[in-house]
Formats: sequence, C-alpha cells, structure tokens
Amino acid sequence: MVFEKLEQKKYARKMKYDNFIDVLSPSLLSLHGNEKGFERELSLPNLIKGFTTADQQQWLDLIFEASGVEETLQKANDALIAEEFQARKKRSYEETMRTSDGQPLYFTKEKAIEILGESEKNRTELHETLIKSYTPKQLKEINENGYAILNSMQLELLYGPNSPHKNLKMIESFGNRSEESIHEQIYDEIHQLATNVSFQRRQKDIVLSPILFSNFLFVPEQTSTPLLKRQKRGPWGFLPLIASPRTLSPAILTPFFFVPVILSPLTLHPLILCPGLFNPFVLSPLLLAPLILSPQVFTPLILSPLALSPFILNPSVGTPLVLSPFVLTPVIFSPLALFALVLSPNALSPVIQSKLIGAEIILSPSWLS
Repeated sequence: MVFEKLEQKKYARKMKYDNFIDVLSPSLLSLHGNEKGFERELSLPNLIKGFTTADQQQWLDLIFEASGVEETLQKANDALIAEEFQARKKRSYEETMRTSDGQPLYFTKEKAIEILGESEKNRTELHETLIKSYTPKQLKEINENGYAILNSMQLELLYGPNSPHKNLKMIESFGNRSEESIHEQIYDEIHQLATNVSFQRRQKDIVLSPILFSNFLFVPEQTSTPLLKRQKRGPWGFLPLIASPRTLSPAILTPFFFVPVILSPLTLHPLILCPGLFNPFVLSPLLLAPLILSPQVFTPLILSPLALSPFILNPSVGTPLVLSPFVLTPVIFSPLALFALVLSPNALSPVIQSKLIGAEIILSPSWLS
C-alpha cells in the first residue's frame, strides 16, 4: 500500500515537469531534435526542415557567427598549427645537430649535469618548472614577440631565496609593476639604443693608478689625452715610451721613474707636480710643454729641441741638454745642479732667480738670454 502511494506521487511529479516549459532552458531552440513535444517542434533542425539548402546554410552561418563558434575554431586551429610548428622545429633541430655517431652537439639535461655537476641540475630543473608554469598567454607572447612578462609567482620561483639565481632586488623591482609599465620601459630602452642618446658619455680618467713594467711602442692613442685617449694621473715606472707622440695630454700628479721617452714628441703637454727620476728624453721635441713644480733627477735631454717650454719652480739634478736647441724656454726659480749645456744653442731663454751649481756650458751659443 505504501509503495503504491509513493509510485503515484512520483508519476504525478513527472507529469507536472513534463507539462512545464522553461524559457531559459538550453532545450529551447536547441541544436538537436531529441526533446519532446513543443520543445522538439522549436528545435532548430525541425524549424529549418522546410528551408532550401541555401537558406539552411545562411541560418547555420548566422548561428555560428552569433555564438562565436567560428572565432573559437580559428583560435584553436592557430594554436594547433603553432604547436605543431614548434614540435617539428624541435625534432628537426634534434635530428640535425648530431655527430656521425649520433651524439648530440648541444647540451642535454643529463650531459649538463654530468659536466657541470649537481648545481647545474638544480638550475635545469628550475627552468623546466618555470617553462611548465607558462600560461597560454605567455606562450603566445613568446612565440609572437620572443619574450613574455613573468608574473609574481614565476618571479619568486626564478629569483626567490630558494633559487640558484637568488636576486631579491629583481623581485622588488618587477614584482609590483604592471605589464604595461614593463613594456613601456622595454620600448623606451630600445628607442634610446636606436637614437644612442643615453650612452653618450666621456671616458673616465685614470686617477692614482700606477702603471709599471709596461711598454708603449707606436701607440699614440694609448698615451695621449683628451683628444685621443684618456688622462692618466698615477705613477709611471719602468715604462718605455717609444714612437708614441702625446698631444693635449697634461700630466698632473704623475711621478715618473725609469721612463725613457724616445721618438715621442710632446705638444701642449704640461707636466705639473710630476717629479721624475732617470727619465731620458731622446729625439723627442717638446713644444708648449712646461715643467712646473716637477723636480727631475738624472733626466737628460738628448737631441730634443724645446720651444715655449719653461722650467718653473722646477729644481733639477744631473739634467744635461745635449744637442738640444731651445727657444723661449726660460728657467724661473729652478735651481740646476750638475747641469751641462752641450752643443745646444738657445735664444730668448733667460735664467731668472735660478742658481747654477756645478754647471758647464760647452759650445752652446746664446742670444738674448
């Protein structure tokens, strides 16, 4: 008796729902004809039965366009083509880049770990995890643009405290930035590279940097500044300067010792606060190269004419001039000891307030000096 009542209630409920039509149900205007009654009559296949073939095709096109089916199919097809292209490219690379005995000419994961050790294993596994975390949007950007912007989770994975590439500054710099701002920065930097604006700068001077036991042979660009190279302000020692002219390159606070200057003319080259020891000048004319506060010891000038190169507050010991004529080169407040002037005519080069101690002048005529 109880079972009969339950069956009756179940049948009544079924009849109630069979007679009810839900307007929002997907069965209304459905793409199939599997419903019953009124819903079956309103299904699209049943409605277009009476249409001609051309009308049916137009209705289907309209439905596809309205529902976005065509666009979805096109996207899926493009993604499939791109995936197949990458797979073919990878297979072709792996097949081509091999030796005659089949060994790969590129690093595989196993080969990298074998050669570089366990640390490389961690890096390789990290990059594999990173690649697997790429979203479809990032993969599309990589395929189209060659790069993609990492999200905060990927930045933490790549530069976090547990990464072999740990760099917390990168996370701070890019973690809270939007993709638009990063893209703008990339475009700005590319534009600056193209216009070469932000990279215009002067070369730095070398300050207080000793240069020892080096040779400069036929290299004027290495020893001249600021037109040709850079200014050097540091000790020079045991540094032959041969056939290396210098121009517009003042030497300031640059002690010289054991620096022979041979076949190296100096033009517009003042020496200021540059004490020297055993620095012979041979076949090296000096023009507008004054020595100021630069005491010299055993620095002979041989076959080295001088012009407009005064000695000012520049005491010297054992600094003879041999076969070195000079003009307009006065000696001012510069005592000279063990000094010799040998076969060196001079003109307009007076000695002013400068004591001569143990000085010899041999066959060196003087005019207005």
